[in-house]
Amino acid sequence: MGRVYDQLEAVDVSGDKFHEPLPLGPDGLRYGNLPNGMKYYVRQCAKPKGRCALALAVRVGSVVEEEDERGVAHIVEHLAFNATESYSNHDIVRLLERIGAEFGACQNAYTSADETVYTLTVPTGDKEGLLDETLGVMAEMAFKIRCDPGDLAKERGAVLEEWRMSRDAGGRLQEAHWQLIFQGSKYADRLPIGTEAVIRRGSAATVRAFYERWYRPENMALVAVGDFAEPDVVVDLIRRHLGSGASRSSETPIPPPRFEYVPHAEPRFKVLIDRETQHPVVYVSYKHPRIRISTPGDFLEHLTLSIFEVAINNRLYKISRQRQPPFASASVSEEPLCATTGSCVLSATAMDGEALTALESLLTEVARVRLHGIGPAEFARAISEMTSEIENTALEADQGYCTEIRDEYVRHFLYNEFVTGMGAKIRPPRQLCLLKAAIGTLAMDERYGLDPVYTWQDVVRNGCTMLCQEYESRLGKTLIPLVTREAVEQCAKKYRPCDSCVVKASVRVVDHSRSCTEDQLRKVLERVAADEASGAIGPWEEPPAPESLMTELPTPLPLESAVVQERHFPAPLDVTELTLCNGMRVAFKSTTFMRDEIHLTGFAVGGLSETPLELFYTSSLSGTLAGHLGVFGFRPDVLGDILAGRRVELETTEGEYDEYDSTACGSAPSSTSVANSSVPCLEVETAVKLVRQAIEAQLRNPLHSYHQRVRYINYGGCYYFKQLTLEEVDKVDPALALAHHNLSWRNPAEFTLVLTGNVDRGQLEQLLCRYLATLPKTALPPPKLPKDVKPLPYRFPETPVVEDVKLHSFVVAMVSPVAQSQITFPVSLSRPRAREEVVWLALACRALETRLIQRMRFVSVSSFFGCVAPSLDGDPEGDVAIMFSCDPANKDRLVGMALEEVAAIQASGMTTEEVETLINLERLQYEESLAENSYWHEVIVSGFQSKSYQLLGGDLGAVYGKNTEAREKVWGSCTPETLQEAFRRLFPSPPTGRYTAISMLPRPPGLWHRIGAYLASKWLGASCGGFPPPAGGMPQEPPPSAAAATTMPLLGSSAATSAGGDGDGSSILSYIPAAGITAAAAAAAAVGAGLLLWSRSGQRRG
Repeated sequence: MGRVYDQLEAVDVSGDKFHEPLPLGPDGLRYGNLPNGMKYYVRQCAKPKGRCALALAVRVGSVVEEEDERGVAHIVEHLAFNATESYSNHDIVRLLERIGAEFGACQNAYTSADETVYTLTVPTGDKEGLLDETLGVMAEMAFKIRCDPGDLAKERGAVLEEWRMSRDAGGRLQEAHWQLIFQGSKYADRLPIGTEAVIRRGSAATVRAFYERWYRPENMALVAVGDFAEPDVVVDLIRRHLGSGASRSSETPIPPPRFEYVPHAEPRFKVLIDRETQHPVVYVSYKHPRIRISTPGDFLEHLTLSIFEVAINNRLYKISRQRQPPFASASVSEEPLCATTGSCVLSATAMDGEALTALESLLTEVARVRLHGIGPAEFARAISEMTSEIENTALEADQGYCTEIRDEYVRHFLYNEFVTGMGAKIRPPRQLCLLKAAIGTLAMDERYGLDPVYTWQDVVRNGCTMLCQEYESRLGKTLIPLVTREAVEQCAKKYRPCDSCVVKASVRVVDHSRSCTEDQLRKVLERVAADEASGAIGPWEEPPAPESLMTELPTPLPLESAVVQERHFPAPLDVTELTLCNGMRVAFKSTTFMRDEIHLTGFAVGGLSETPLELFYTSSLSGTLAGHLGVFGFRPDVLGDILAGRRVELETTEGEYDEYDSTACGSAPSSTSVANSSVPCLEVETAVKLVRQAIEAQLRNPLHSYHQRVRYINYGGCYYFKQLTLEEVDKVDPALALAHHNLSWRNPAEFTLVLTGNVDRGQLEQLLCRYLATLPKTALPPPKLPKDVKPLPYRFPETPVVEDVKLHSFVVAMVSPVAQSQITFPVSLSRPRAREEVVWLALACRALETRLIQRMRFVSVSSFFGCVAPSLDGDPEGDVAIMFSCDPANKDRLVGMALEEVAAIQASGMTTEEVETLINLERLQYEESLAENSYWHEVIVSGFQSKSYQLLGGDLGAVYGKNTEAREKVWGSCTPETLQEAFRRLFPSPPTGRYTAISMLPRPPGLWHRIGAYLASKWLGASCGGFPPPAGGMPQEPPPSAAAATTMPLLGSSAATSAGGDGDGSSILSYIPAAGITAAAAAAAAVGAGLLLWSRSGQRRG
């Protein structure tokens, strides 16, 4: 371990202190109760400079809703930003934007089953009174939300859109899983999004009653963390704005009910089938009361469980790298489910048709630990990983961001979790980093948009420890020697079938049949249990691994021989460029923003555009195949063992015009520098199989098919953006692909290496002299110059293209009741003014997005110039895209609205206030970025790759200076008139003259589905299947006859999906009011029979 770890002082946990509550720190925290019972937390934090992060936390979520309130907690969250006593119709949004608060759709609040939290980040610097004004807004949200019918009607559309967005394959499976795991608890039927019926027709009186019942000061806390001089002044402001707030209800206050953990002795099983499922997943959850860390003893237990997870994840990763692996990826983790319940989770992404094999392997490995334990080497590597995290926490002790620290105090209020002051710095375990590097390349491919065969966020889910600030580092160092191998092995006993076990498999129908059933899941569980009882499971055989990457270290060159040229670009860029004797360039910028962070990117000119067309797919998949096999001369699982305890991640990619390797690592020097990238031709068959499965999964994803179609149209059918098919994958020559990979990374003279962060020049020079400068020169042709790069043959359509993607023509039909649309405009930047035009375009995109969000809510506007080749001498050509999701029935209207908004700005411009707000937000964002390593790293890398770098004779400082000058010139000259002219100049005028509008629509419902939904709506007052409201709009209040206290299922609606255990396929469920059933019994029976036939036929089609 490093010097910092060695210098950490121990924490006294002797005697009774081992079981005493951990302190709520640090010194200087202001924490207490306001006169009305509301709690507050106030803490100084200077990062970022001049910012304050605020949160209003309400200990109330969807689980307290009654049946006719399902979704109301989330509706109240929406109303808070648009309907209070002092603000209406987006006034709060405009205020927050004017004062420079960070704001965006779904970015400033969330509702869960147990809480609702509102967050804002505001400036605290130049302007007085901004914090005071923002706390006034928070007080309005807490105590003065209006719940009038008109306010509610305006928000129904936005909430419905979120509901539709949750109805994709992932959302449907999540809902089914939630209901299964919480069966027998109120949580089972209280997903925060609620029901469509309540969203459409819930009354204002119901919403108002919920708000007044639960939004009480004793259920709330206000957290303020930021760069302010006097915390006591902030406490006084909080007391003035919120200290006298109270609920408007005269009823006697009641505490929010608590729904305790509900155990069950018998395992539960479920097979979930969905036509949009991309790959099979098995998921085993062992529920338990939620673990809270409040004493050193709790923290020791937490460390022990974390070390167990690291050790087992490392083992599972090695299994996934075998020649015939039982799964593509797998993990073990601790997952908090709700306020009272947590779970130990085993999960795996299976090979197609192999869900049962994956499940058996997962269960077997945990049983193997119970029988035979874990090996000394496994234990040592896991301890090393955890110790590394503790040191990293100490290094970043005083560098937490105010938003991270704020969120820690929110968790303390909601769950009484241990807090010392710095937000969680999540770092995935070493083997999971390598898994991402090995097969995550697919997810980063802009041409294919391919996801890997697992969801990376799901893999690392909650399997990493949350380490915080200096005190926790000291506590961790004190306790980690107390973690024994025997205690770690005991953690496997938390994963037993009798421990409230839930087994789920998410699969798709293959050849009109399931790949597994609930009964088969049960038999796998029983078979593994029997093998464990009989001792049939043998010990783990640890594969051998070398101790280092190199058997013999290179002899370092003298510095004067290794570095043949040096240039320095002065402040504010402050970059040093070294040219090595083999032609490689190394540029570095030393900063003090983060003690333990260095960004590293290496790039070479020339990418896939240089590849002959007949070899394009072979070359484009070379990096992915190499990632599976090991790009560092070792298989990824072996490399994980070598790098245990070292904080470094490295990925290699090849784009259209460049090759990249990018790294994020700790600044402490290590003995693990990579000197060469030689790829062993091992396990090729498995690698090809994994790649093929990833592409198959994407072809089953309607959203992926849609995005591919958008790219293909917008870039004139360019081969680079063509959908990769399985037939083309089968034509790929793996040996040739790996040869291409080796050749691409062989010549050091082609590469420029950029390092940004806490770089120590002396240490860097030693590494350069030993490793990089000793890479031999090659006999390969000289490096390609940017001016010689072959451009891609792309061209935006000359005339408007409007198309609805016909999803039934793809591999699988889309069943989600949501449409996706993208409107794209071509943009051409005048080369002499390109620097300024880029700034104008950024302002225009932000201005347009701000306007559209007020009307459409879920929309984003962005520009793209990634296809512009560095050899281009003419005007750079890119595009601007408006992307949004919506009700399918509203698609045409919203496309028209977006086009009209562009035309309106071109015709009438924007107000002075809008422009001032725009420039203020841009400046605040820029000022904040100046203290980020990632910003400066991007500036340096993009500067080297820019056309300006060529035109200015390779003067990186001049490139930065001219870009800065252009930005300030544009910001200084931005007025309503000049911004309006920029819209006219950059966008087609009129905007309908040249654009594309490509939309993805769900599969039209069948005849019986339409008849059933129509009759249910007419007779029973229900909304079924996600159909749009009548053309005249949605009712603001339901008719008296529609108010119903009970519900019953109706077969045939697509509002919710689950898979039964006894049927032949999926059952599709929704809910409609029971009132009126008697009067329409005969008709309902006929409709039910017809819909049953439709459902069966739909299963056969799936």
